Amino acid sequence: FFLLIFIKLIFYLCNQIKYKMFLHFFLGLSFILTSHGFYVPGVAPVQFKIGDPIEIKGIKLESTKTGVPYEYYSVPFCKPPKDKLHYKSENIGELMRGDRIVNTLYNVKMKRDIDCASVCQTTNVFSIFKEDSYVLKKRIEEDYHVQLLVDNLPCATKFKDPETGEVFYDHGYRLGYMSEDNDKYYVNNHLDIILKYHEPEPDVYRVVGFEVQPRSINYESYSFSSPQQCSIDQSKGPQEISDNQNSIHWTYSIKWEESDIPWASRWDSYLNMKDHNIHYFSILNSIIIVGCLAGFLSAIIVKTVRRDIATYNKNEEMEDTLEESGWKLVHGDVFRSPRHKMILVNFVGSGIQLIGMIGITVTFAMLGMLSPSSRGSLATAAISLFCLMGLIAGYHSGRLYKTLKGRNPKRCAFQTATLFPGVILFSGFVLNFFLISKNSSGAIPFTTMLTLIFLWFGVDLPLVFLGFHFGYRKHPYHHPVRTNQIPRQVPDQPWYLKTIPSSLLAGILPFGAIFIELYFIFSAIWENQFYYLFGFLFIVCIIVFVVCCQIAVLVTYFLLCAENYHWWWKSFVISGGSAIYVMAYSVFYYYTKLNLIGFVPMVLYFSYSALIAFAVWIMTGSIGFYAAYYFLLKIYSANIFNCENNMIDYKKKDIESYSNLSTARILLSLGGIFGAHRIYLKQYPEAFIYMSTFGGFLIAIFYDTLYLHQIVEEYNNKLLNKQINENERYYNAPRRLFNIIPWNSILFLLAQVSYGMWIGTLFLGLKTMLKFDDDIFLSTALSISIGVSFGVYIMGNTGSERRDLLSIWCASFALSFLCICILDLSYFNTLVFTSIAGTAMGNKVKLRNDLNNKDKNSNNLKEFTFKHFLIWSFLFSFLLFSLYLGVSETILNRRIRVGKSFDSTTIRNIAYNFLTSNHAHNNRLFLSSIEIFYLPSIQKKSNLNEIFRMDDDDWTSSLTVFIVDVIRAISYKEFLVKGKNYKEDLIMHPMYWAFNRMFVLKSLEQKIFENDNVLMKVCQRTIKEYEKTTKYTYSMNDSSMKRNYKNLNTKKCCDNYSSLLKIMNAI
Repeated sequence: FFLLIFIKLIFYLCNQIKYKMFLHFFLGLSFILTSHGFYVPGVAPVQFKIGDPIEIKGIKLESTKTGVPYEYYSVPFCKPPKDKLHYKSENIGELMRGDRIVNTLYNVKMKRDIDCASVCQTTNVFSIFKEDSYVLKKRIEEDYHVQLLVDNLPCATKFKDPETGEVFYDHGYRLGYMSEDNDKYYVNNHLDIILKYHEPEPDVYRVVGFEVQPRSINYESYSFSSPQQCSIDQSKGPQEISDNQNSIHWTYSIKWEESDIPWASRWDSYLNMKDHNIHYFSILNSIIIVGCLAGFLSAIIVKTVRRDIATYNKNEEMEDTLEESGWKLVHGDVFRSPRHKMILVNFVGSGIQLIGMIGITVTFAMLGMLSPSSRGSLATAAISLFCLMGLIAGYHSGRLYKTLKGRNPKRCAFQTATLFPGVILFSGFVLNFFLISKNSSGAIPFTTMLTLIFLWFGVDLPLVFLGFHFGYRKHPYHHPVRTNQIPRQVPDQPWYLKTIPSSLLAGILPFGAIFIELYFIFSAIWENQFYYLFGFLFIVCIIVFVVCCQIAVLVTYFLLCAENYHWWWKSFVISGGSAIYVMAYSVFYYYTKLNLIGFVPMVLYFSYSALIAFAVWIMTGSIGFYAAYYFLLKIYSANIFNCENNMIDYKKKDIESYSNLSTARILLSLGGIFGAHRIYLKQYPEAFIYMSTFGGFLIAIFYDTLYLHQIVEEYNNKLLNKQINENERYYNAPRRLFNIIPWNSILFLLAQVSYGMWIGTLFLGLKTMLKFDDDIFLSTALSISIGVSFGVYIMGNTGSERRDLLSIWCASFALSFLCICILDLSYFNTLVFTSIAGTAMGNKVKLRNDLNNKDKNSNNLKEFTFKHFLIWSFLFSFLLFSLYLGVSETILNRRIRVGKSFDSTTIRNIAYNFLTSNHAHNNRLFLSSIEIFYLPSIQKKSNLNEIFRMDDDDWTSSLTVFIVDVIRAISYKEFLVKGKNYKEDLIMHPMYWAFNRMFVLKSLEQKIFENDNVLMKVCQRTIKEYEKTTKYTYSMNDSSMKRNYKNLNTKKCCDNYSSLLKIMNAI
């Protein structure tokens, strides 16, 4: 549901959302997405203890010289018995990459170093027969690399640049190498494996690095005392592979190294892509190009068109005497159906499907949901989304085909579902035979091929037909001018408007925008590199989208000025001109960067490149087609033609345009999307904030559809039924709140204020997400003002109203700053006053539509049917349940477990509130047998106690233990008082006892999570030493005596700490 809403938003921006709302939407979206692309681990960390077995798996063999992968055991490695040989079940993406993950005979245990051991688990020599020797030499000659896997982390070979000293990593390790004269082959039969581990907790280890340094060692250099113990004589030279039978030892060594790299950052060395400045310069250059094109369009086309419109509107009475020229001459033929319209519709539908798939995939990859640790997830997600986007492709194809008056919808739907996927599957089927002929693991298995065919016929095809059905039932796109019965003759065209020259000229700018990213993508595909700069790719996709729209509008305008109304195909083909340069660049890349060997790699490379260029042509062509279509609908909708010219008379309206209901629903539903993303990241408080925004969305839907819409429509109807002079007086009347609000229902205003407060409260979470301190009043005022402004604004545009965002924001920010910084009011009071002021400033009810003219072309809101009621009722019920869980589990009750890692900001805020609560902690803290819960209190000002210093490495743990100690002391004190064992004033204050215990831990240099039994014994020894040393006199300058007890107050703190525990133990 969310994906369909998201993709609908993308493709309806150009023809359903007004420019101002378009700008506001992207401002709001950029506010939500104020972060770069980041890496999110795809699986949970695996924790090991000392001695736990760790499995090394083989992935495949691959080479940059052939591009043809092979299975790990396609070369004569030591292989487990058949009954112990296990292949990992893989997804579609992994299978298409050629991965065949299988277990190996490497024996690895956590933190157990191995100097030298046999992979074959025997001291006997491993024999390689003549046929296997030929295969091994062939793979060495083709420079194949072996890919291994440990804890879902691939191996890498570390290199260092001797000149710059820069360290970089090569994926996998080389199978072997050749002599300088290329007449001898040497195999790397010994691996020096370096495994790095991180210790997040005592006695818990995680693998964070996997490096391999291969060596070639002659089999005569080994001497074995056991399969797990051997020594190497380096004087015998490397292991050569001859044409005949060979003897060899496959060996390895293991070395464990501790690392400071946390588990979540262990992929950084693989994803450390260089030359970020190139991406920035490329994007900056593309933005400059977009700005220049936009300026050119606004300066020439827009001004020219507006001047023509103004001239015609000014001289309506003398229109017969005006001489038409340029684009105005072809108004009777501009919307004439093109030739081969069914093929055009098929291409446009497939382009929409590809754009949806690419857009959502890149967006999710940018958000970190498609990480490299989830092997094959990117390809799997792309294939799945392509099938799901069949619904969108079918809808657009069906509606466009009906607009072009097509008479064979079933055939058109079938061709839309089979044209592009059929080309891809047929090409893949043919290329698969080339891979099968090479016995490559990249050959798609038969079952996987059946799965792809099932996805095509079982998912994509039905969805395309379903979408086509809905699109064909929809009203066709309304053309503002009528088409003449006799087509107009097209004069001779200049050379630059012919298809080939114009395609070459128009394709330069989009290709210039994607040139840099295309280089890195090709490197990732063909040179065994990781590509993970999806943030740059997302920006580049937006730039290409805008450039294609601008070029399509420009070319279409020039065509119409040349009296050529055959723009349908030309706008599609010319906008896709960048595909020519993509194919040309692939040829250039092949001859300059790659060193592919053989006929099959060449066929694979150029076939894949041709498919990529074909997909780029369809996508960019579809973008240009819709941009040109929208441009023509806009310029021919103006009032410059009358009915005598067979045009429809469109009178200029003074009524302000409005955003439709679906736009506001899509805006608010984004809260649900990003809330789900935060749940994926296990950031539950932020997820609650986003999901609550989604709750505001559903509240607005019910509020608008069931109540607000009817009130405003009735109000507008009353105004429209009056005389014209009264209606004009309404427009010219000052916008006072008393004159605007229909006071027949006070709930109208109360609902707006409540909704503004709801959104404003949620946006207070902005402080938490941005990690603002409580003392930064300006950030709080900013958060409240943004929340109230967007809440009131979106609320107003959801109903039949119009509100000014700037006035709402200014009033909200000014009042928030005044209340918080000057009047020193609480957050709740500030929210109330700000919401009322923002609602009053933005409450400008205006006419939405001319309701007296209810024709087919009016843009009235859709009725709220029983079907809609069921849908929104289900979603709202689901939301209430989610909010209940979110409130009870993550906001009101923050769980704290001793010994775990914590968010430092959360712990610090808890300590702030606790230390400044005036000992009112009994109402907020209570003890459970499993966990300790904390109910946060609202504190405006707070200071950190000096005992917990920010530069201390374990200050988070110290604060955690301190809070737990206070809770323990509270429970001990309540137990003693309720049991009437002691009076309350005789028992040490819980805060004081916790400070004493913390001082003992620090002064005696004990572990922060040390238990009381050990700490009591240490205190007893300290007290005895103190009593013993006090019997002797000593000089204060004696440094040896100063080392025995660092602080004379330690004994006193130990007494205070032990006293309460002794009482509890005695009872």
